[in-house]
Amino acid sequence: FRMQDGIDAVNYYAQASAAFANLKIALAAGGASYQSLVSTTIHIRDIGPVAFEGIQKAMHEAFDGKPIPEHAMTMIGTTLSAPEILLEVSAV
Repeated sequence: FRMQDGIDAVNYYAQASAAFANLKIALAAGGASYQSLVSTTIHIRDIGPVAFEGIQKAMHEAFDGKPIPEHAMTMIGTTLSAPEILLEVSAV
């Protein structure tokens, strides 16, 4: 993993893995799965390749190595509420 400004892809991977695990739990609680997603928005502290590398790995694992279901996905570079928060995922 490459490093940028003290943050590496492992950090993004860890936070993305947790976010996708929480999303899976929330979907299951409503009787849905990743296949049910219509739209996903990921707010990212740094939209560069370091973040994308970690997030992409987490997504690949979250979908059990299967292709991501077709749906609208948006990644937005932004400032989040605390410096240790690297990303936020919302899904419909």
